[in-house]
Amino acid sequence: MGHLLKDVAPFGRDIYPQVMFTLFRDIDLDGKTVIPFTTHEGSGLASCVSDVKKAFPKAKVTAGWSIYGHEVRGGKAKVEKWIRSVVK
Repeated sequence: MGHLLKDVAPFGRDIYPQVMFTLFRDIDLDGKTVIPFTTHEGSGLASCVSDVKKAFPKAKVTAGWSIYGHEVRGGKAKVEKWIRSVVK
């Protein structure tokens, strides 16, 4: 039952929220660079990078990044370090 609920839930720990899939459907990122990132509470990036690659096959999708949701409030230094690593 838990597996079924995870598969039909509007958001879960293994996928982006459904609103992101709506956005993916409605925008054109052909030829653009996409840098996936997400918060989580234990699943890391899960399928986020592969979801983005599937949604935008003509985009350059880089390695993704994730941070624990409970670390976000005090994790400014981690986020800034990550941003500096991808914006060169």
